[in-house]
Amino acid sequence: MPRRFSIMSASTTFADFGLDRAKHFVPATPAGHVIGDMIILRERDDRFILVGRAPTANSTRFQAAIGKWRVRLTHDPRSDSYEASGSIGGSFVSDDIADYCVNPFELGYGFYIGWKSEFIGKEALAKMADGPDRRKITFEWNREDVLKVIASGFEDATPYKWIGFPLANYAASNADMVMQGDRMVGLSMFSGYSFNERCMLSLGVVAPEVSKRDVLTLRRGEPDDTAKTSTERHQQAGIRVPVGPTPYAREARENCADSWRTRC
Repeated sequence: MPRRFSIMSASTTFADFGLDRAKHFVPATPAGHVIGDMIILRERDDRFILVGRAPTANSTRFQAAIGKWRVRLTHDPRSDSYEASGSIGGSFVSDDIADYCVNPFELGYGFYIGWKSEFIGKEALAKMADGPDRRKITFEWNREDVLKVIASGFEDATPYKWIGFPLANYAASNADMVMQGDRMVGLSMFSGYSFNERCMLSLGVVAPEVSKRDVLTLRRGEPDDTAKTSTERHQQAGIRVPVGPTPYAREARENCADSWRTRC
């Protein structure tokens, strides 16, 4: 039974997947792009539970439907039509959907890819293995710039894109350009306020030549008048973002057990 999952998951080995254990389940496309991730739990020899967000659940259902597996699935119907109704927001706009995607190496998952198994996307990932790859980092939003954006919502002029609390994403997936001067060097993808750190943070990826503590500029908001019903009329804002570590919290970096989270 685990082989039915290993053929879908690039960044998981199922060789030691015993009962009452959980693993990180990361399916990839044939091009090597990460579809999403979930936690997979093994309740008994022939029963597994996948817990997580809709894209990975829907990918699993799709592969079960087109493959020749003797498998029966039940699912949460709230994941239906996610791909049809999900929106993309942010200052980055591309006609190629691959430009919004990341691969396991960029997320720090490369060291536990199960190369001894066959899985979807293996050939493409083998070509990517030697990089260079973008890397996952934390962007720390400049306090003054954040306050300027919020204050604009109380002025008569067109405001900057409002920053929601605690989560600032306004679409199913966000992709804001991160600039170094006039050159785009990364993407900011998921943003929110951290009470523990008392600041706005976002996760994203940057080009390999970007150094830690470089101060970049996050270009936030739609590039022109948008027809999105999920956002108000606004102008773009430039927010200074020093490149921080991942994980951002010092407690996690210094006192957690060594794992992929402390190697990014």
